[in-house]
Amino acid sequence: MNLSVASSMSHFLKISIFTIGGWIILNSSGHHPTLASLPGESLHGGARELTPTQKNEEVNLPLPPVEISQESAPPPFLISQATSELRVGVGDRLGIQFLTSPQYNTEAILQPMGSIELIGVGNLFILGMTLEQVEGAIAQVYQSAQLLENPPVRVTLLERPRATVPSLDPLPTLREERLEDPYTLGAGDQISIEIFQVPQYSGQHEILVNGMVNLPQLGSLSLQGMTLEEASQAIANAYENRRILRQPQVTIRLLNTRSVRVSLAGEVNRPGSYTMERQGSLFPTLTQALNTAGGITQLANLSAVEIRRPQRNAPDKIIRANLWDFVQQGNRANDPTLRDGDTIFLPTVTETNLAEMSRIPTISFNANAERPLNIVVIGEVFRPGPYTVTGAARTGAAGLPGGGGMAGVPPTVTRAIQVAGGIKPQADIRRIQIRRRTNLEEERIVEVNLWELLREGDSLQDVVLQEGDTVFVPIAPELNPEEAIQIAEASFSPDTIGVRVVGEIRGNGALRIPPNTPLNQAIVEAGGFNIRAHTRSVELVRLNPNGTVTRRTIEIDFGAPINDDNNPALRNNDVILVRRSTLATVSDTLSEITRPLDQTLGLFLFPLRIFNIFN
Repeated sequence: MNLSVASSMSHFLKISIFTIGGWIILNSSGHHPTLASLPGESLHGGARELTPTQKNEEVNLPLPPVEISQESAPPPFLISQATSELRVGVGDRLGIQFLTSPQYNTEAILQPMGSIELIGVGNLFILGMTLEQVEGAIAQVYQSAQLLENPPVRVTLLERPRATVPSLDPLPTLREERLEDPYTLGAGDQISIEIFQVPQYSGQHEILVNGMVNLPQLGSLSLQGMTLEEASQAIANAYENRRILRQPQVTIRLLNTRSVRVSLAGEVNRPGSYTMERQGSLFPTLTQALNTAGGITQLANLSAVEIRRPQRNAPDKIIRANLWDFVQQGNRANDPTLRDGDTIFLPTVTETNLAEMSRIPTISFNANAERPLNIVVIGEVFRPGPYTVTGAARTGAAGLPGGGGMAGVPPTVTRAIQVAGGIKPQADIRRIQIRRRTNLEEERIVEVNLWELLREGDSLQDVVLQEGDTVFVPIAPELNPEEAIQIAEASFSPDTIGVRVVGEIRGNGALRIPPNTPLNQAIVEAGGFNIRAHTRSVELVRLNPNGTVTRRTIEIDFGAPINDDNNPALRNNDVILVRRSTLATVSDTLSEITRPLDQTLGLFLFPLRIFNIFN
């Protein structure tokens, strides 16, 4: 604004007028700037309540003659970098200097909520302000708190975090420099509204369920979804548009925040809606929400987690996080803080990775890996069916459910097989399947090779199970005797199987022997052949899985290694029949023939035996 002002020497000077924080700066050619104030207003700025007449008509303020003086120059704090258009953001480190009260000098970092902490007054929201506005806001809050009277403040930007470079990747990895979204108001928030020099309109309010607050003389005003800065401007505009206050300076402080309500879907153990409380000034994080929902499943794609955040008057904002980067690198930017109304979605992996699946039970936001699981075991195990599996299972005798073992171990494939009585000798441990359903009710198959576990010690093959899994053990197309011996010694095979050796043997024929024990060894453990036995061959009676019974003659060769022809490996419930020799058979036949004659002769000789008694 340009005005002509009469001086004491009847000359007219052309001066420029502009304001900073309520000051009117008068600048003229060849002179230093001077200060003046508008009539009816405080020299140091602030809102002025309009009279009823002023509310309904335009206000014309005449400027009185102003004397240009060197002594009326503005205070030094007005001539600072505050005139810069630079706006402060989260992570900025600010130097705050009180020119007349150094005890309040401090350095402050702008927090994700958009506020800084000041000595004696607490938090002040300044996100998005210019340095000039920050200086005015700080001066105002100390004046309102009656700590300082019109304090001159200088604010300087000491440090700014490195800017984030957008990624061209459709699923960008979040970096540490990613700025947190400013806090937005909603139902349940308690706020303090301070209008400079108008204490009758200031006070504490709670945002109602519809997002409204009731303000003096103004009535209901919606602050739903606004940041503190936006809400301050909305209140100021409302008072000015209704001609209640002129140029009000409004400051909003957040006293108590509402609970954070989030929804989780996808590969989490308990999808649904959850209410999470803040821990002090900290908002809940993504991993804390996953933990609250029972942890993640082993089919979760941790590199592509999505957070959908509602925006006021705009489409939802999509935030992508890579939790693998958080787990492996400790990058906390990939564990963002949550806001009320967020929806978290964990997609399903397209391909299973045993290495990643083995890491999931060990991370902090996974469910309790030691809890019992309800699973089903079918195929070549001794007792197929549904079971409750823990990590403490251990197989004893074949066909008996496993128990005991170590505590604190997560349930795995081998533990499930042990619970089901152990693996059968004819099982194909190279192609064991874990049939697992996604949260979209689609079946995914994870194949494991327990032979690699036995041969190479590849522990990744012993996959940790999750609720509802089905373990399928197929039958092997052919058996390798050498491999069968190794499998029989594995922990997921039973300790013993039950066989019977009957017929011409010396000892007890009921045996408990290790799986795949050869036939020759079973005969020896049963006491060996007696003198009546046919030592060249025995009969092996076997109950097949389909319910049929096979019976075959095995030629005995105690020097033969384990093989399917004359020294086969035994299975549970096998029966070995040792026949009589030819001589024993003839002897037994003659005994049967002569037995009636012996009985007849016995009748005739009975009287003679009586006389022998008296003799």
